[in-house]
Formats: sequence, structure tokens, C-alpha cells
Amino acid sequence: MLAAFAKAVQQMPHPAFRRVVIRSAILAALVFVVLFYLVGWALAQIGDVRFFWITWVTAKEMIEFVSGWGFNILSGFIALFLFPWVASIFIGLFVEEIAEAVEKSHYPGDPPGRSMPMWRGLVTGLKFIAVLVVLNLLAIPAYIIGFFFAPIGILVFYGLNGYLLSREYFELVAHRHMDERTVQDMRRRNRWRLMPAGMLMAFLFTVPVVNLFMPIIAAAAMVHIFKGMREVRASLQESSV
Repeated sequence: MLAAFAKAVQQMPHPAFRRVVIRSAILAALVFVVLFYLVGWALAQIGDVRFFWITWVTAKEMIEFVSGWGFNILSGFIALFLFPWVASIFIGLFVEEIAEAVEKSHYPGDPPGRSMPMWRGLVTGLKFIAVLVVLNLLAIPAYIIGFFFAPIGILVFYGLNGYLLSREYFELVAHRHMDERTVQDMRRRNRWRLMPAGMLMAFLFTVPVVNLFMPIIAAAAMVHIFKGMREVRASLQESSV
């Protein structure tokens, strides 16, 4: 597992990796810019209408807050935390380039993978983010308990997100070579091998600066992990014949 991540990091200067990093970062930044201005526009349309039960603040006051430095700083911290996850949505669009670059560099003798339609990568990424958000919201009680008992919170966070990340990236990579049923079967058989890789991904996603490149590193590392599984599987099949 560690060797897979090391190989992924070593290949970061590859032109295909750089292109994906730049395009994903631009698309994610555009999402945040659009959302920021949509919030401002929506508040401007509301005017002085008071917010339901929040009787002590008007939309005008909210606009002043949005345009103030406090909101900008808060938005910056939120964007820094969410940026890699939003970028992960777009990595699904370009995962073909990452996987192809890794396979050509490290596995030139293997059959090339099938290309996935771009829309399928986007849908997969959106579905992954939706599931990630929902399950983490459901896990908030455990996170609150973890505030007082740190091991519980850490275990739940890295366990849950490690499982989701390992599943997402494995399926993105494996679908290039296998049908849906085979992918699911292989993932279940290797879940205890995938789980540590996913937990490492989850940890690195929480490290500032490093997390900006993690979607690329995770996709590339998973190609190496998948290839290793296929080699083991093939050797077992040959020995049983």
C-alpha cells in the first residue's frame, strides 16, 4: 500500500497529472465563485425581509456581513476544507487520463482499460460527494462524543471516510477493466486490503496543502493497488488449474 502511494507521488510531475490538477482546480474554484455570488444575489433579492424565526437579523444585515472581512475569512477556511472534496467530483471526469498515464508508465505490457463516458465519471463523483456528506451528517453524534473521547471520534471519522474513499477510487479504476458484478465481487474480497488505503487517503485529505493534490494521488495509488490485486488473483487462478 505504501509503495503504491510512493509511486503515485513520484509520478506527480507527469504532464497528464499536471493537466488534471490544473483543470480540476479551475473547475472547483469556479464552483466556489459562483456559489459565493449566488448567495449574495439571493440575499439582495430578499431585501429587508426577516429570516423566519431569526427576528434579530435582516437580509440587508446579512448582505453587509457577506461583504465584510469576517465572512470572507470564514469562507476562505470553509473553501480550504471543502476544496479537495469538490475537486474530487471533477477528478471523475479526468480519471481516465490518470489511470492511462500510470498504466503506460508502470504496466506497459498489460491490456489497456476501457474508457468511461465523461458523464458517468461526473455522476459517480456527485453521487460519492452526496453519500459522503449524508453519512458524515449522520455521524455527527459520534463526532460530538469524540470531542470528549478523542479515540471514538477519530475511529469513526477515518473508518467511515476511509471506507467511502477506498470504495469510490477502487470502483473508478476497476470499471476500466471489469464489469460491474466482477468489480463488486473483487472489492468485497479485498475490503480489508482496501480499508487501510482508504483510511490513509482520509488522513491525507485532512492535511493542508497536501489535500489539494490528494484526489490525483489517490486515483494513481489505487491503480497500483488494483494492479497488485489482479496479479494475486491471476496467480491464484493459474495455480488452481
